[in-house]
Amino acid sequence: IIALEEFLNVRLFDRSTQFMKLTETGAFFQGQCQHILNLFDSACAETRLRSQGYSCCLRLGVPYYSANSYLGPFPSLFCKEYPDINLSIHTSEPDVCITDLFRGEYDAILLVHMDYVNSERVIFQPLYKERMTVLMNKNHALAARDTVSLAELKNETFLQVSGIYREAACLMLERKCAQYGFSPRMSDECYGQVEAALIELQQSENCILLSGKDMGMFQFHDIKSVELSDLDGFRYVSLIYPKDSPTSALKRFATCFLSNVGEYGWSQAEG
Repeated sequence: IIALEEFLNVRLFDRSTQFMKLTETGAFFQGQCQHILNLFDSACAETRLRSQGYSCCLRLGVPYYSANSYLGPFPSLFCKEYPDINLSIHTSEPDVCITDLFRGEYDAILLVHMDYVNSERVIFQPLYKERMTVLMNKNHALAARDTVSLAELKNETFLQVSGIYREAACLMLERKCAQYGFSPRMSDECYGQVEAALIELQQSENCILLSGKDMGMFQFHDIKSVELSDLDGFRYVSLIYPKDSPTSALKRFATCFLSNVGEYGWSQAEG
């Protein structure tokens, strides 16, 4: 480290007898080195794949409960159109998808377009609109409805879930509610994965959760999903990738996806 500091003629660490931490310059240099290592790893992976007949690889992260809804028949369609691209799909929690994208574990992720931490470092390629729904206990006063407007939720309590993804979702909710002249009333924060939020709804008739149709895969007892009726009651499912992404497959992925999907997703396209 000392030799590196002498070579760069900068101080990378602040040192004392009790701790050692990166300086601001050191943190910048660390980030740049990580980017170089990611490029090197990507180059190695693509070189190996080329020897197997592939032109490049595309590592895609998708929330585990959204994979079927978001991707639909796309993987097989893409592989037929671009057999020379090795598409690998990895499912995990939304927060893990976001974190691993910035760590270089994925080339891109499929996720809702919202204001995440470090959003300025990525490109959002909208793919289609996802209708939003309101999840609630089946005994809730609005559960008998087929649709509900956001304005009708003015006096409701929205379930607040911890995490990077849900914090961004809360910000989206606040902005949508502001268009109708009110601020959403939030519950105490619920910690854990998305299943924890649904268990909370099972146990409470006083909270609701604004989400997308991707949550429809969860068949939780005593929970009803009511579609949001507002004309702007949708969110964009997007291909999200770093601005400096080295892979050449992203443009072809987006082009193939957009040529096959409907405005409101795969169910519309297939219908």
